[in-house]
Amino acid sequence: MVTLSCIFRLGGPYIYTMKGPLLIIISGVLFGSVGVFVKLIGPSISPFLLTFARLLLAAAIIFLAHFLVKSHRSLAMKKGDVPLFVAAGFSGITIGFGLFVAALSIAPVADVVLLVYIYPIITALLAAVFLKERIGKREIAALIIMSAGVWVIYGFRTELLANIGNLFAIISGVGYSFGIIIARHVLHDKGYSLWAALFWPFVFGSLLLVLLFPFEALAFAPSAMGIWYFLGLVIISTAIPYGLYDAGLRSVEAHMAPILTILTEPLSAVLLAWIILGEGIGATVIAGGILIVLANILAVKEGRKVR
Repeated sequence: MVTLSCIFRLGGPYIYTMKGPLLIIISGVLFGSVGVFVKLIGPSISPFLLTFARLLLAAAIIFLAHFLVKSHRSLAMKKGDVPLFVAAGFSGITIGFGLFVAALSIAPVADVVLLVYIYPIITALLAAVFLKERIGKREIAALIIMSAGVWVIYGFRTELLANIGNLFAIISGVGYSFGIIIARHVLHDKGYSLWAALFWPFVFGSLLLVLLFPFEALAFAPSAMGIWYFLGLVIISTAIPYGLYDAGLRSVEAHMAPILTILTEPLSAVLLAWIILGEGIGATVIAGGILIVLANILAVKEGRKVR
């Protein structure tokens, strides 16, 4: 199947000489830039409206890219599967992405990104319930370590607003997990392409974000630089890294891709926030972050078997 990764041919064939792990690492770094762009945009665009515009535009880019390489039929959806994609959009996009951006608007980037990374372990637990995947000692140990990491980051925060943001981040991680479970069902049991499993949740999830508009003070007054930051959020932090990740998966073992992402995305997000935004990195964030990352590596190190 021809996907968005084919668009990189327009920029030169060298992209295909790059090793799969390097593509995954670069995608993780670009994903990690989301927090910086959200902070730079600031209150000029309210969080839910920002997420709505970001993902709807990203969906348009996905469709255009597939149309240019004449593979837009791979995005086709059966009418009977509409509820699945709506559910994936609501949980993974409306709740997952929406609350993630809302959390970034009021809490430090390091806190939010690390707390959201509870989702791989929550996904493993949900997979045991819904996909009949086996949970072993490794996953149980990972859950305990992850819980300790969350407590270290969340429990030592005293600022009310930051704690609300951190709570949003945790709920966002749970939303991601439900979205991933549905997406895996769509991919493996329904036979949809990776890009269809992204495109339709982006569309439905962004549209459902309208339901959250009454819960925020809507604002859309970006400066000239704010518009560039928004385009950076859509292109650099969303469209390009998904394309690189898709290309990288072609030459990376399935269990290695999430490990590489776990190692690069949170670290790059924290470092970029430190370098560009001047956000401090406290001892509790470092300690809790190490625990959460180690827990995720432990959970995904080996594939889980179906019962």
